[in-house]
Amino acid sequence: MKKKTLTKRLTALLVTFAMIFSFLPAVNAAEAPEANYSAETNKASVQRGDEITISINLSANSYMAAFNAEVGYDPDVLEYVKLTKGEVLKAAGGSVEYNPTEGMLKYGYISTGPKDENDNPIDPNWPGITDGGNIFNVIFKVKDAAKAGKTDIDLNVYSSTTADRQPNRITSEGTAVTVEAPLESIALDKNTLTINENASEQLNVIYNPEDTTADKTVKWTSSNPTVATVSEGLVKGIAAGSATVTAAVGDKTASCTVTVNKVTAKAIAVKTLPTKLDYIEGQELDVAGGTLDVTMSDGTTKVIDMTKDMCSVDMNKTGEQTVTVSYGGQTTSFKVNIAEKTLTAISMESNPTQVEYITGKQKDINVEGGKIKLTYDNGKSESADLTREMCSVDNLVVVGTHKVTVTYKGKTTSFDIKVLDKSLTEIKVTTKPSKTTYIEGQAFDVTGGKLDLVYDNNTTDIVDLTADMCSGYDMNKPGQQDVKVTYNGKTTTFPITVNEKTVKSLVLSSAPRVTEYIEGKNLNTAGGRLDVNYDNGTSEQVSLTADMCSGADMNKAGTYPVKITYKNSVIENAFSITVKPVPVAPENPAFNEKQEATSADGQKIEVSASAEKGVVEEGAGLKVGEPEQDMSVIEAGANAAVGENSKILAAVNIQLVKDGIVLQPDGSLYIKIQIPEGVTAVASLCIIHFDKDGNATVLPTVIENGYALAATDSLSDFALVQAQGEVATTKVIRNVTGIQVIAGDMKTEYKLGDEFTVAGGKLKVGYDYGDNAMIDMTTDMCSGYDMGKVGKQNVKVRYEGQTAAYDIIVSPVPAAGGTEGKESEKTGKNPATAVIEQVQNHSALMVGLTVAVLALTGVIVYRRKQDV
Repeated sequence: MKKKTLTKRLTALLVTFAMIFSFLPAVNAAEAPEANYSAETNKASVQRGDEITISINLSANSYMAAFNAEVGYDPDVLEYVKLTKGEVLKAAGGSVEYNPTEGMLKYGYISTGPKDENDNPIDPNWPGITDGGNIFNVIFKVKDAAKAGKTDIDLNVYSSTTADRQPNRITSEGTAVTVEAPLESIALDKNTLTINENASEQLNVIYNPEDTTADKTVKWTSSNPTVATVSEGLVKGIAAGSATVTAAVGDKTASCTVTVNKVTAKAIAVKTLPTKLDYIEGQELDVAGGTLDVTMSDGTTKVIDMTKDMCSVDMNKTGEQTVTVSYGGQTTSFKVNIAEKTLTAISMESNPTQVEYITGKQKDINVEGGKIKLTYDNGKSESADLTREMCSVDNLVVVGTHKVTVTYKGKTTSFDIKVLDKSLTEIKVTTKPSKTTYIEGQAFDVTGGKLDLVYDNNTTDIVDLTADMCSGYDMNKPGQQDVKVTYNGKTTTFPITVNEKTVKSLVLSSAPRVTEYIEGKNLNTAGGRLDVNYDNGTSEQVSLTADMCSGADMNKAGTYPVKITYKNSVIENAFSITVKPVPVAPENPAFNEKQEATSADGQKIEVSASAEKGVVEEGAGLKVGEPEQDMSVIEAGANAAVGENSKILAAVNIQLVKDGIVLQPDGSLYIKIQIPEGVTAVASLCIIHFDKDGNATVLPTVIENGYALAATDSLSDFALVQAQGEVATTKVIRNVTGIQVIAGDMKTEYKLGDEFTVAGGKLKVGYDYGDNAMIDMTTDMCSGYDMGKVGKQNVKVRYEGQTAAYDIIVSPVPAAGGTEGKESEKTGKNPATAVIEQVQNHSALMVGLTVAVLALTGVIVYRRKQDV
């Protein structure tokens, strides 16, 4: 009993679940009772004998349970074969009635929904067909006698209702197919053709079949266009012979053999004489008005105009002359009268090539290239060469324009010539100046130099060479030089030699200001001056430079005599410099005390002292206070020691005191003064010692870790000074405080197996005094990368104890034709994202499945409870 009750409840639950899901389309049908029908052909183009299928389709969301349709067609073109039920109607069940007649197929359908095996409706609430698709198909055969062209297939759905018998709003659309008739062959209406020269005849193409739907464009060709031509089937005879004319339509061809017969003249006669029959010797024959009677070989006659090229006669003979006329191998003639010609005038056709002369250069004129024009009463003219005998001229000496008179057979003409003044064509230095060898810096001298002037009339002059004619030389440039000479626009050159000047005497007139240095500093020659006297009588004062000096080892403590070399002249022991060692405080000082002092701008700074054991008397203490010297004295001493405009950062008095007694150290005492905040130009800092008389001495100073360190064996006043530039006795020991990678053009993206490189990379290095520098990166600074590993990697960079990092990416080498990831490339989506989207697109299905699972789960739970 429990099992039967359970089965009933399960069945009721599943039926209810099915009704929930089937209710939705029924509601939609009620909202939109419309049905859209359309016909579609499986072949848009067909040939006779083909079968075609016309699919009648219903669009989606068309609510329909019954319809009556008519399919109309042309029975002369199509023959009905059969009708088949479409997938939509097969799935829906129902009955079908159809009545094919010639030219019209009537089809009716009614259904109550899906049925069981006993043909009983399954669902009494079936809403009708809602899914679109194929409802039925009509199969036709194209008749063998069908005419070619487009034929329409009409679709008329004249009734359509929903499951509740509510009429649909109906739309129906037919279709069409085109019956193609391929071209099988072509022929010409003539296989042979005989025509005369210049005659024409038309050829026509015959198509098989006549109603072909193929392109009927004809391409005409002639095998011998010199015999016969063809254009759009019109054949024209050109010359005697034979040719084959071919018509081509696609790949189909047909030909006609054409024979062209020659038509010749059989006889000719003068029909009308030319208008002009009287001539003057040399005139051209004029046959205007003359005509010929021509009898042809085919028996025809024609009258043609006489042309000059038909006629033959010598027009340079006087008297009565016979003109022979030829045409088509036949001849005839007529007479003309020719009178002797008379010269009427002469003129210059072309002047001689030379019409300009230079005074005194030529004795006679040159008529080469000259021609005269002879004009006759027959309207003709001719050329004749100009000769010297024809010409009359006054002279070729007087500058100006002159007329040359030309006389020939009593007729005269003339042309002009010009007589020009002589021109300078060339200059030559025939006699060089007495002095052509100089010492650098000496004055240029042209005394004794002569210049030859050459003119275009073959005459010459000689003038003295002057300095203003000369240019292009540099008396301060040793070596061989060409002096350019210019006179009246003409130039020439002559050589001179300038020897390098040599030093006669060299004197150090002013020694460098700085003579004391700390180890490792560069020599500073500022203030050094040399007096130089040369062998050319000149002198100059030059500033001393470091490359002139030698003999000092700037990296080793000691006193060195400096040798000066300038232009191969030497001053031995010119001056001396002292190189002092870098002061270094003892690692284990016997004395080390720190006290505060006040800097120039009021800051509190730290002052300390240390010494080796035994340098400071036991029990002595450090005392730091205001300087004993007046500040004006300290500033003056600083300006004298390291240059004007030096700045006093701090001034202190340092003493060792024991039991109220001021002591001096027994050896070197190392003092250390803190550098005030904000001071970064540390290379210009130094500690200056002032004795009791105010004399200033720059102590060798080391700058390190924010302090200035110096050694002294006498305690008194000290000043921490900032000079205008670097100080020769100061050594700066900088500490690196940080580094930064500047990638620039450095490569950061690699393929697997590429070689690692830092070319183009820079490191920005920061120092503890606030300054920084840019240096090139090297591969030995770098670690942490693996060029055989794919992915993003962090490269570590280390320099002077500081570290930085930057990222590189190593990509795999692409496979040659792999397909992995191609679908995601097409959509541009991550594959995981695509899966999620597919799930989202099927959300309705998921909801339905979820409800079904929950329902089944409830049934199972319920059954288990009943069993219990």
